Amino acid sequence: MARLVERTVQRFGRIDVLVNNVGTIVMPGEILETTLEAWETVMATNARSVFLCTRAVLPGMVQRRQGKIINICSVAGLRALPNRPPTAPPSMPWTASPGVWRWT
Repeated sequence: MARLVERTVQRFGRIDVLVNNVGTIVMPGEILETTLEAWETVMATNARSVFLCTRAVLPGMVQRRQGKIINICSVAGLRALPNRPPTAPPSMPWTASPGVWRWT
């Protein structure tokens, strides 16, 4: 991520706006059918990528005291879905969406 930001700054001078627009659903169904690999793919895409991109561009924005970060996530993370376990806020496959939404 650092290399991407560095090359972008070299080419354009600075990064004024970051739009985090990610989301994936690779869950086969209920939690008992969900592999750890599928869970980790969802979390890496929906949460980790937002964190890494934000962390990479934030120093330049803070230094300039200017910049915007826009986080876009699915409304699916804000309501329970049929056949999904209600053990995480509010349904397991989309736990990253409320985290990104509340972080914004």
